[in-house]
Amino acid sequence: MSISLNTPWPAAPAVSITVDVAADVPGGRPAEKTTMSNAAALPHLQALCERYGVRPTYLVSFPALTDHDASAFLRAMARSGRCEIGTLLQTWTTPPLGPSEGSELHEPAQPTLELLVQKLEVLTEEIRTRLGVRPVTLRGRGFGMTADFLRVLPDHGYLIDTSVTPLRSWRATGGPDLSRAPRRPYRPCVANPAREGDGEIIEVPESVLPARGIPAPLRRFIGESLGPRSAGESDPHGPVWLDPTWASRQSLLRAVERLEAERTEVFNICVPSNGLFPGASPRAPTRDAVQSAFRRLQALLQRLVVDRGAVGRTMSELLFITPECLRNAPSEQQVRDAERERAALTTLPESILTASS
Repeated sequence: MSISLNTPWPAAPAVSITVDVAADVPGGRPAEKTTMSNAAALPHLQALCERYGVRPTYLVSFPALTDHDASAFLRAMARSGRCEIGTLLQTWTTPPLGPSEGSELHEPAQPTLELLVQKLEVLTEEIRTRLGVRPVTLRGRGFGMTADFLRVLPDHGYLIDTSVTPLRSWRATGGPDLSRAPRRPYRPCVANPAREGDGEIIEVPESVLPARGIPAPLRRFIGESLGPRSAGESDPHGPVWLDPTWASRQSLLRAVERLEAERTEVFNICVPSNGLFPGASPRAPTRDAVQSAFRRLQALLQRLVVDRGAVGRTMSELLFITPECLRNAPSEQQVRDAERERAALTTLPESILTASS
């Protein structure tokens, strides 16, 4: 395969489902002992995606790799080519852990670049060893979206980042202000990841619809004070992220309609795995809540794929429909090297591929 750097976006938009495969957070905080009960929801999610011809991109955290059921499922899906495996870098669960890590849902302060790189190296190698895949897609949320960190990602084999949360600032936790970041795929500025530039990484932000009729400064204030997902559900005037575990069905479909009117090229639907299993997070307090989340995701896929003709794409597949504005896309040689290594890794000895965690 090859990349044409001048290839226009196809007539049909792309729909990507990026799944944060993360540990349970009952009550909104990690349990004293890390659990992955939500791994039981992954086969149901996979089946729904396949029904609409969409291969999900599973962004894998360290707890998921060390859980037998989660890692076994992800290995099987990766080996059969039914998904893409990416990296979910949660610093509070990824070793090496600092003295303040492991006990809070989010880190109180921005980790040093040295520590971030150490964690990335550990997590990337664990994915290679346990799942037999060389990941090229990363999500690191707000803390990972610093200029210095983005610059080192290509050195570790990453071509795509999907950490940006437009309309959201992470300054309160030491991260960057992403409230003015583009809402479409772009190549970040090497000095400021919230601006378009000529960096090596392609950024695919989480899809979000801005609040209607609210001035930009107030939108940024909402993003800082409410967080990226509470606004969509609790505030009818707030921004709506395409997250079926939180926003209402009506809000999601209205957001899709307005994003279509903006000629959105990529609909990046973000799904936390712990929002799909009863009791695994505040988003999924009951079985009924989980079933509602699945129905909302199905409604999104029905509207986008069946009614609008959107085409399912994994994150790495977006490299092959790079728009002209990203003409500095990864070279054909880079992509060939990544594919060659991936092919080699997916033929690892059976003892490695089937080894328990």
